[in-house]
Amino acid sequence: MLKYLMAALLMMAAACAPSGRKDGNARYSNIQAEEHARQKSYFSPAMGTYEGTYDNGKFKKNVKLVLEEVIEETGETFPNGMKKTRIDMRATLYFVAPVEPSIVFSTSFIPEKNQISMRKKETGSGPGGNNPTNGGGENNNTSNSSDNFQISRINTVLQRESETSPRKIVGEVFSSQGKLGNINLEFSATSNDNSGEDEDAYYDRLRQDYKEIVGLYEGKSIKGKNSHKFQLEVYMVFDTENVKMPLLEAIYHREGDKTCSGRIRFKNANYRRDMTPHRLIMSGVPIFREPNNPYRADFEGEIDGRQYVGQWQSSQNGFEGNFELKRVSESNRYLCK
Repeated sequence: MLKYLMAALLMMAAACAPSGRKDGNARYSNIQAEEHARQKSYFSPAMGTYEGTYDNGKFKKNVKLVLEEVIEETGETFPNGMKKTRIDMRATLYFVAPVEPSIVFSTSFIPEKNQISMRKKETGSGPGGNNPTNGGGENNNTSNSSDNFQISRINTVLQRESETSPRKIVGEVFSSQGKLGNINLEFSATSNDNSGEDEDAYYDRLRQDYKEIVGLYEGKSIKGKNSHKFQLEVYMVFDTENVKMPLLEAIYHREGDKTCSGRIRFKNANYRRDMTPHRLIMSGVPIFREPNNPYRADFEGEIDGRQYVGQWQSSQNGFEGNFELKRVSESNRYLCK
C-alpha cells in the first residue's frame, strides 16, 4: 500500500513541476517587462533624432545625433536562471556634411536637470564605430575625419521653450585635453528606425563626394618670376583593411620629369566640403625617395571640381609658390605607369 502511495505522490509532483516553472518564468518576465517600461519612461523625454551643427571655431559641420534605446545585460540573473537586462540610452553622432565616420557614445541622463552627458565608446571602425582613420601608409597626418578622432565626450542640456516648440540640445564637445567646440541641435524625428545609415550607404556617400573632384589637373606653380608646369592626378583607392572604404589620394608630376623620379604621392588627402569654398588639404612624400629622406610637400587650396587654386610648401625650401590648376579630365591618365 505504501508503495502505491509513494508512486502516486511522485506522479503528482511530476505533473505540477512544469506548471510551477512556467508560472515562475512568466512572473520574472513580467517583472523584467515592468522594469523595462519604467526605464523607457525615464529616457523618453530625450530620445529621438536631432539635427544641427558642430562648430569648433574654425568651421562648422552638419551633424545628426540619434538617441535611442538599447537593451543591455546587467550581469545578474533571476532565481529561475533568466538573465536580467535593462534599457539604456545610446547616442550616435553622424557627420552629414562633410561625410565622416560616426561616433558612438554611452550616455548619462538626468531628467531633473535636463542634462545629457555622452562619453565615447571604444568599438570597431566604420559607421557606428569609433575608428575614423582612413587607412595606413607613410602619410597619416591628414584624414577626412579632421579633429573628430579627438572627440571623447559631449556635455549637453536638453532645452524646450514651450510645449509646442521643438526640443533642442546644446552643449560643448571635449577631447581628453580640453574643449574642442560647441554643438547645437534641434529635434527632427521621434522614430529612430531609419535615423542612422548602414555601412554601404555611408561609403556610397563618401564616394559621391570624392567623385566631385577626382580627375587630372594641369597648371603651374608661380614663385616670383619663376614658374614651372605640373600635373596632379586626384583619384580614389580603397582601404586595405576595409575594402569598402574609399580614400582620396593624389600624385604630383612635374613637366619634363621623363624618368618620373620626382613624383610625390599624397595619401589620405583631406577634402573639406564643410568649408566655403571647398578646400583640398594634403601632405605627401616622394614616391622614389632615398631612405631617411625627410622631404615632405604640403598643398592647400580651394577646389570646386573645375580648378584647384592655392599654395604649397616643402620641408626643404619652405614656401614653394602659388599654384593654379584646371581639371582637364574627370578620369586619370595614370602618368608614369
